[in-house]
Formats: sequence, structure tokens, C-alpha cells
Amino acid sequence: ADYVVLGPIFATPSKRTFGAPLGLAVLAATHIGCPVVAIGGISPGNVASLRGANGIAVIRAILDAPDPAAATHALRAAIDAAFD
Repeated sequence: ADYVVLGPIFATPSKRTFGAPLGLAVLAATHIGCPVVAIGGISPGNVASLRGANGIAVIRAILDAPDPAAATHALRAAIDAAFD
């Protein structure tokens, strides 16, 4: 595999039927030979806690926002603040 998507890390309405979120401990314990992309319940408020991931993916954080452009900018600013 070129990368693995791991989630949901945090609670998200679209994944409730599949069980509880995996959480940050599972993300931190995931050591494989390719990049890990975290998904599920990611927001500007919790992106800094995802330091174990090689990348993040979001859907609802942007598509369900009243202003998707502003939500994208807020998420990008949170990423830059956490990882720069």
C-alpha cells in the first residue's frame, strides 16, 4: 500500500454505526511501513493532537460548514500552527 487511512479517530456521525472511535492511542500505536492518514471527526480544535499521523483527511469539517471556504482556511491555519 502507498498509504493507509485510519479512522475514525474522533466521534463522527457518519461512523457511529461502526462502533466507537479508535482514538489517539490507536493512532499513536500504529506503526506500519507506509504513511498513515487520520480521518474522522477532525476539526481545527483537535488537529494538533494528531501528531502521530502523516496526514489528515476531512469531509464533514468542510462540507457541512456554513462557509466551506472559511472552514478550509481555519483548518489550514490550525495545521500550520500545530506542525510548523
